[in-house]
Amino acid sequence: MKTPARLIFVACFAALVSVTSSAYSAAVAWSSLHNSDPNFSGLYQSNGVDTLDASFYFDIGTFTAGFTPTGNNLADWSANWKRMDTVGSTDGWSVGDQQVAGYTDFTASGASNSPDANPLGYNFSTGDQIYMWVYNSQTIQQGTEWALITRTYDSSNPVAFNDWIMRDPTGNDMAEITLQDADSVVFGGLNSVQGPGGYDTGNTPAQFDLQTHAVPEPGSALLIAALGVALRLRRGTRRHQAQSFSRR
Repeated sequence: MKTPARLIFVACFAALVSVTSSAYSAAVAWSSLHNSDPNFSGLYQSNGVDTLDASFYFDIGTFTAGFTPTGNNLADWSANWKRMDTVGSTDGWSVGDQQVAGYTDFTASGASNSPDANPLGYNFSTGDQIYMWVYNSQTIQQGTEWALITRTYDSSNPVAFNDWIMRDPTGNDMAEITLQDADSVVFGGLNSVQGPGGYDTGNTPAQFDLQTHAVPEPGSALLIAALGVALRLRRGTRRHQAQSFSRR
């Protein structure tokens, strides 16, 4: 049975999707399943116990041409991120329902009309890969958690893939992106599969749609790398000493 809150949320999303695109050239409607849907498996934080709360935001967008986000260049993501739209707990992210819904349309030149677009006036290009970035802060610091997902090409379901690709801004077409249609995780966990990042291995949910992972602070990452190098050097020194001793 639908609760009044859910009815309002669904009605608002329906209104967004039904907005005519006659004044614009292309649009993206994006969402996730309601937590009462039988196919919903959960949106979790890195501890594996708490669900995503009001501190989290959901972005859709692309990255600078030529930049490929990976778990090894996390510090460069924000500088290369081109946001189409974002929602938080006050405008599209229903914490109680664990459901997200957003919508934006584009000018004929490819600029998003969302007031949350960043950079404002940036022209997205046809064929750009669209990502969904879930985060509680885009600044890497203690407590930062991220998940970055997208969809790769699947010949058995090309329509879903095409929704994660920027449409021709002059095509008067609307893409419909659903979080649960994503099949590729750059960072975090997706579809009950863990990707890069830190999470509580002792409390991994048996099933989940999405899980944010802890982002290592730059200092800690450098320290771990330095310790790794030091350990290798130490082992190498020990081997060298052992070889030298054996020759005596």
